[in-house]
Amino acid sequence: MLVADARRMQAMITFSKSCNISSPVSNDIATWWQNAVGEMKEKDIHFFYLALKGALVNNLGNSTLVSIMFYELEKRKLELDTVTCN
Repeated sequence: MLVADARRMQAMITFSKSCNISSPVSNDIATWWQNAVGEMKEKDIHFFYLALKGALVNNLGNSTLVSIMFYELEKRKLELDTVTCN
């Protein structure tokens, strides 16, 4: 479990509001992000997938956090891509 400090918690709340998704109910970043990805629109999934992929390639941000977030986006993107192809 990756726990958010006050700064990250505020960022999670701000992100949730700007993307019209549910606000975090705890300070567990991984659980919040998994839920957030499930609520995102398809275009947002693709946008954030590219953004986080770029962050990983360029070693930007906390690599553990970015990796967790990217994994969830990649998993959801593959689900969406599979549905689109069928």
